[in-house]
Amino acid sequence: MFKGEDIVDSIFTFEETPPLNSEFELFGIEDLNFMLNSGSYFVVQIGIVIYFSVRKLLNRVAVRNADKKWARKLGQWAFMPSYWKSMKQALLKLLLESYFDICFCTLINVIALSIALKEGHLDKYFGSFSDALCTSITLFYMLVLVLFPAWGAVSIMRNFKKLETSTFKSRFGVLTEDLATTSVNQALFNIIFMARRFLTVAVLVFVDWSFAQCQLLMIFSTASFIYRFTARPYKSQFQNRVELFNELTILLCSHICNQFLDIAIHLDTRDILGWVLIGLAVFNILVNLALIGLRVVMDCWKTR
Repeated sequence: MFKGEDIVDSIFTFEETPPLNSEFELFGIEDLNFMLNSGSYFVVQIGIVIYFSVRKLLNRVAVRNADKKWARKLGQWAFMPSYWKSMKQALLKLLLESYFDICFCTLINVIALSIALKEGHLDKYFGSFSDALCTSITLFYMLVLVLFPAWGAVSIMRNFKKLETSTFKSRFGVLTEDLATTSVNQALFNIIFMARRFLTVAVLVFVDWSFAQCQLLMIFSTASFIYRFTARPYKSQFQNRVELFNELTILLCSHICNQFLDIAIHLDTRDILGWVLIGLAVFNILVNLALIGLRVVMDCWKTR
């Protein structure tokens, strides 16, 4: 929605880096720079900070003019029990939703740093303010990618019997939002999902062997399907069924992709498998769109 890379490119000047490989270049990842590959992440992050800061400022204005009608209405909209806690939850939610993309940005930039370190030219990534900033952000998010899931897991397990309390939800609610909390396996869904995302990106970035990539991703998908089927992590059974359907589609696609690795397969068979793969993807998209539409209609019907 927001072209963050264009904004970054217009402000900063970075050391030029080549794409990781032709496949990454095909998908629009044309360099190894974290900030240029971050998309709209930082734009949204700054927007969240500005939003809560403005609401806090407007609330102060409303308090100072409490005798006026417009100020009371403004205060009713702008007031929050804790602006800091609300902003922290929003930023954590953004990080959780963007975790997969941040993994890509971080790990490919780590590759650029490791190559420079081997060649003895690491100083070029600290030679200017722009490069030093990008390198510092990369190293910071490398820690975040590891510590955030670890912190989340510890927070959930230490407070397992308090997950539904208002105190826990105000501090860590984003970790268990919409999740069932009757078992630890259910409550840890987002942590497990982040671990899967990190491992998936690590395989795609560091494993330069198609066979190993396909096999490992199929194993991840199989394990994820088994986990979702047995744990049923969401409170809503509707959501659990949707997630199982989506994971089953991914699993079937991963099995089909493995067939392309066999060089002995006839070309006609490859064509058929390709069309089946496309069909599965289109079918999944259409079903999800239909389910979203159905859910919207049902919600509107309930609130009429």
